[in-house]
Formats: sequence, C-alpha cells, structure tokens
Amino acid sequence: MSASILIKNARVIGAIREGFGDLYVHEGTIWAVGEHLKIPGVPVIDAAGRALLPSFVDLHAHFRDPGYPNKEDIRSGSMAAAKGGYTAVSVMANTDPVCDKPEIACYI
Repeated sequence: MSASILIKNARVIGAIREGFGDLYVHEGTIWAVGEHLKIPGVPVIDAAGRALLPSFVDLHAHFRDPGYPNKEDIRSGSMAAAKGGYTAVSVMANTDPVCDKPEIACYI
C-alpha cells in the first residue's frame, strides 16, 4: 500500500484562498497544492465535483464538563469530534458552572 496519494480536480478550500486544483499527500503530510500536478507512480483520486477542506469546526458542541461528565466529558467529546473530522469545537455553556470565566475556560 502506498503512503502517497494525489487528489486531483478538487475545489480546494483553505483559510486564505479557495480555488480548483490538486493536492499531493505523502506519509500523512501535504507536500504540494497546485494545478495539473503530476507525481509518477502515485495513486490518483479524481475529486471533480467535490470539495477538499482541511477540517471541520463544530460551532455547537455539548461536552457537559464541568458539571455533567456522565453525559459527555472533554475526552469523549474530543475523541468523537476528531473521529468525525473536526479539529475545533465551540463548547456550549450548558455546564455547571457555566463557562463564563477564564478559569473555567482554561479547565476545558
């Protein structure tokens, strides 16, 4: 199994710019982003009609910790978010105490 892949013809969406192009990944690291990339011997995925994003952000997460870790805690919520492709979450204030002070935010 190859440790490299070339994704072609995708709508590439990044933090700074958006456009159509290709993405080359080698051993889990992005090595190149551009147009009409050619990497001999590497499997190619044609992503025409699809979007390629670095990750997702959940703007409505319920971790329930502090206060209700039996419903959801920081670890289980973070693991579930990561498994779903999320790299950032915005935790709702349904905790006890409510996350409205720097000390509580640092705990989370």
